[in-house]
Order: sequence, then structure tokens, then C-alpha cells
Amino acid sequence: EMIDVDVDVLAQLLGQRKVNGITVETPLDQSSDYALGFRVWLAGKDANGNNRYQYFWYAKGKFSVPETGGETKTDSLNFGHISVTAQFVQTQYVPAGQETGTICTHIRTDDSSVPASVKANWFNAPVVETASDNSELTVTVAYSNSKVTFTGAKESGASFVFAKGSVIDGQTIGVLDANGDLVEGEYAVGTTASASPTIVFTPDAEAETPASVFVTGGLKDSFGVGATPMIDTSL
Repeated sequence: EMIDVDVDVLAQLLGQRKVNGITVETPLDQSSDYALGFRVWLAGKDANGNNRYQYFWYAKGKFSVPETGGETKTDSLNFGHISVTAQFVQTQYVPAGQETGTICTHIRTDDSSVPASVKANWFNAPVVETASDNSELTVTVAYSNSKVTFTGAKESGASFVFAKGSVIDGQTIGVLDANGDLVEGEYAVGTTASASPTIVFTPDAEAETPASVFVTGGLKDSFGVGATPMIDTSL
């Protein structure tokens, strides 16, 4: 629902003609396929104190003749408005990694895993697919100040984050003591996309000293690629 919409834009969306400023409607009017991008203001602020928004792209849809509303001769003003209805369907184009076309894509501005360039360029063109990077994911390890830091890297150099749900202690990732037992502690998974995102392991106060680590292919990046399995006994 909108307060107003440009008459030329509305006529184009609905497949109508304008002649000498007059919009002509006929039973044969047919809307072309259009993409629709918009944003929704969310309650609250992000970590930097800025307004939070959710950005959308609906990839393919047709608009129908809008309803108009308004009242006259009432005790107070009630301005007219326009309600435009659109029916959206999936695209015929099926992006790589999907089984069907795309209906909608969306992001949130307070989601640090979304690259800044994606947010800045969101409304430059319809977004119908996500970037995919199937290049190798490798993990290196450093032990300092009683913490173990796992650092990821893509062969392509792309920015990414580790898929938080894939960080499973003792299964996809682990820190072991000198006896080969799991060291008790907590994993902090970085949420900001970068070329070298980290997972930081902090042992519990009474835990044994870390001696080795391992990573399996079950540890995945945000593209869904599993890490190259590794064992490091050099801690």
C-alpha cells in the first residue's frame, strides 16, 4: 500500500497506455514481468547505533489494477491511498546449487556475515542468486595466551564465515590434551565475513593444557564447503 505512485510508472507496471496525459484501461491490458526491490524498517538499532533494515528483492511478478480508497465530507481528513497487488513466481533461470528458480532474496543490514559491498549495491540490480565459491577451505591453528585460534582461508581468497552450526566439539573440530582427551572449553565463532575468519577456543579454568587439534570435513564455510581435514600436534 502506498500514499502515491507516479502515474507514468503505474501505467507501465499495469501495461496501460497514456495518451495526452490520459490513462487508458482496456480488458486486454497485460502487465509485463517486473522485479520489485524494497526495504523494511526494523525496530531497534544495530551494534553501531544505526537503524536496522531488511532488504528484499522479489524476482519476477505481474501487477494488477490497484484499488483506490478515500472519503469525503467527514469530520476529519482521510487521504486517498493506492493498494497495488502483485503475484510473484519463481524465475525460469535456476541458479547453480538450486533445484528451482528464485522467488525472493533478502538480507538484514545488522547481519555482519553479509559483505558490506552486498549491502551497498543491493538496489543497483535485482539479486536472484547468491554468490557460490566451491574452492578449497583450509584451516590453520595458532596457540597463544592459553587460547587456540583456528583461522580459515579459501583458495580463491573470498570472504566468508564459518557455518556456526557445523562447529561441533569432538566431531567436526576438537582440542586435545597430551592424553588425547578433549579439552573442555568454549568456541567463539566469528560472525564478520572476511578472507581469514576465526574460531577461538578458550579452555575452561580447570582444563588440561591443549596439545593437539583436529578439524574434519564436517566443519563448513558459509558456501557449504567442508574444510580439508587436518591434525596439528605441534601445540
